[in-house]
Order: sequence, then C-alpha cells, then structure tokens
Amino acid sequence: MLGEALLEAGEIDEAFAILQSATNTFNEMGLAAEQAACQMAWGRYYTRVDNPAAAQTAWTQTLALSQGIMPDIAWPAHAGLAQIAAAAGDDALVMAAREFRSSPV
Repeated sequence: MLGEALLEAGEIDEAFAILQSATNTFNEMGLAAEQAACQMAWGRYYTRVDNPAAAQTAWTQTLALSQGIMPDIAWPAHAGLAQIAAAAGDDALVMAAREFRSSPV
C-alpha cells in the first residue's frame, strides 16, 4: 500500500493523506478486506507517530473487519496489540496474545 511505503520513507504527512483517501474510498465501497488493510496501516501509522491508543483502536477495528477469515491481516494486528500491551506492562494481554498465536487457525 502506498501509504505504508510513504510511512516507511518518513513521509508522515503524505502517508496520512493517502491513508485517509484510501480509507474513505474503501469505506464508501464497502470492501471489508481493504478496510481491514487500511486499519492495519493506520495502526502502523499511529505507532510511528507515537499514539498507542489510536494504534490500539485501529488494530481492534482490523480484527473486527477481518472477522476471523483473513489471518494475513489479523496476525499483524494481534502482534501490534501485543506490542502495545508489552510496552504498557500488561502481562495478561501479552499472555492472551501468545495463547492466540499458538492456537490452530
């Protein structure tokens, strides 16, 4: 996704604009997989700009949109949530994420 590439290149403002445009477009079209991918990208964006609460919200939305049928989108969201939990010292959430990762898909 272009927004993620811009984010990785340090083009924060440009990444924001592209992610916002993509999110709006996919929301209007009702494309759940693409909406989930956008939320995943928002999680990475908010992590990059040091806003863990917004990242957590984006990754939670990613999981809701993926509805358990898109593991390639869900796994990174779980990893992001686990990183936030670990940084916050939330051992229970970290353990839950590890248990989820070890469960069969």
